[in-house]
Amino acid sequence: TLTIPYIDSKGLTTQYIPDLLVLFKDGNICVWEIKPAAMLKDYDVQAKAKACRTYLRDTYKDRTIKYEFITENKLFKNTKEYTDFLNSIKGKDFSKKNAHSFSSETL
Repeated sequence: TLTIPYIDSKGLTTQYIPDLLVLFKDGNICVWEIKPAAMLKDYDVQAKAKACRTYLRDTYKDRTIKYEFITENKLFKNTKEYTDFLNSIKGKDFSKKNAHSFSSETL
């Protein structure tokens, strides 16, 4: 698990774990953070991103690891598609007890 310390909006040092570490077949690596576009200006969201970018730059000096936000704008064609998706999952249980594992062959 990639765990990065950062200072939150209350001035406390806490830990941040990015949503996804993506390893591509060509050797490129990306860290993806999934957030609604409306949250991108939030102090803590930006503090985590800054801490992660600094950590990646300082720790992996010999390679470039890209940090990127993935928002609904990248996942859906338009607002209607996004709201339809949100409505379709309302009330569903996504707890770990109901989680499914997928291999790359499944996807």
